[in-house]
Amino acid sequence: MQEDDVVGKIYDARIVRRLMGYVRPQMSLVAAALVCLMIDGLMQLVGPLMTQRVIDVALPTHSSRLVWQSAALFGASLATTGWQKLPSGVIIQWGVATTTAANTPVTFTYPLAFPTAQVGVFASLLNTSGASYTASAVLTPSKTAAQVQCTYPGTASVNVLALGY
Repeated sequence: MQEDDVVGKIYDARIVRRLMGYVRPQMSLVAAALVCLMIDGLMQLVGPLMTQRVIDVALPTHSSRLVWQSAALFGASLATTGWQKLPSGVIIQWGVATTTAANTPVTFTYPLAFPTAQVGVFASLLNTSGASYTASAVLTPSKTAAQVQCTYPGTASVNVLALGY
């Protein structure tokens, strides 16, 4: 028998039920984390897609404008505040809002107004102190902005992610 050999069942429903007891109260955070993981996966494709565009389109046509445009789009995908429009028409926007006191709403204006509707806004506290404070609410989201607040007692940075079309 090797060290890597599986001992016992691969899936144990009893353990999963016990684990879900801990996860269930945090389900909205788990859902937001899964959405962020999917968006991160999509954003990882921006660099290769821009490279493909330059190689397949810009270089054969000697279009320096398209090379610079692709470089600008790639740079924008790395920015602290930005947006990305997917081929399906879905627009992903992100940025940082700075709160000044606990439970005091601040307005985060999207980099680009959603033309039709926003469908979801997520906020999470950028916490480097290790203390347990959370981004507690997204208030009054619209096509152009959302108010966010957190429970941190001082000045805090809140990451905002908005989806719409």
